[in-house]
Amino acid sequence: MSSPASPLVAPQVQESRPEPPAWLQELRHYDPDYPYNTDRYEYTDWSTTDPYYIEEDVRLSPGFDHSEFLRLAEGNLRRWREIGHQTWGISRELPIWDLPDTPLARRSRRRVEPDLALWPPDVVLKGRKSLSWLQDGSPVFVLEVLSDSTRTKDHRDNPQLYDAMGVKEYWICDPETMRWVAVYQWEGEGPLTQVDLDGKTSLYSPVLQTTLRVHAEKGLQCQDPDTNQWIELITSVRQEGRVEGRVEERMNSLLDLARTLTDETQVTTLEEELAHTPFDQWPTVSALYWRYTQNPDGTP
Repeated sequence: MSSPASPLVAPQVQESRPEPPAWLQELRHYDPDYPYNTDRYEYTDWSTTDPYYIEEDVRLSPGFDHSEFLRLAEGNLRRWREIGHQTWGISRELPIWDLPDTPLARRSRRRVEPDLALWPPDVVLKGRKSLSWLQDGSPVFVLEVLSDSTRTKDHRDNPQLYDAMGVKEYWICDPETMRWVAVYQWEGEGPLTQVDLDGKTSLYSPVLQTTLRVHAEKGLQCQDPDTNQWIELITSVRQEGRVEGRVEERMNSLLDLARTLTDETQVTTLEEELAHTPFDQWPTVSALYWRYTQNPDGTP
């Protein structure tokens, strides 16, 4: 008896992706395999608003509030580290490659770039342009500052991804309202657990072993465990119109702000201007912000 004929199976037609625009294909970092979304995100040679497109030397484009909140948080954490003689490493926007093989990691091209992270003392950060999760491990504390382009990723994807990486504490803060939005902590077993923040004005950090708060003008602050005073290094540029600190820190703050507001040519011009101008005559952060928002050509 002959066997029944095999049913006909329609050939699977692979959905073709529309041809990317010519200007996109001309970008120095163009990747023909990446699903660019030009309707939702912007892409240039040096920056993008796509939170999932993480490529060498291509920066996300956060707003002014994002950069300001992050700068305050970094300054306050560094001051806390100095006062307490801590040896934690602190990184800002330092990419981590070779993530755990999860769908979320594959979606982000197996790389993540925490806004701010604290690392164990044995992890070398100086001079590094990126780190490897497989070789260097994971940060113990991560702070992400919300922006329009990263809001969904920070809330939906990152808690799972950071948990898989072994991060012990994850904070999400909103720079526009100068408030925390969500905090995840590891309780000694199981996954990262979201903390109930309802009504709380401060929260104890098991990783830092001190209490933290988000101040309306001073950003994320640590409490000095010996004096119970809130540690601050610099005042908000919203209030004072300047950032105080060492020459290198001040230069980096001005150049970072320029990178978020203008193109690389103007950043180079600013770098030359700072190199040939006395320190006390450098533009303030507020003045630089208005320079690039009111005068796109970068003239004062």
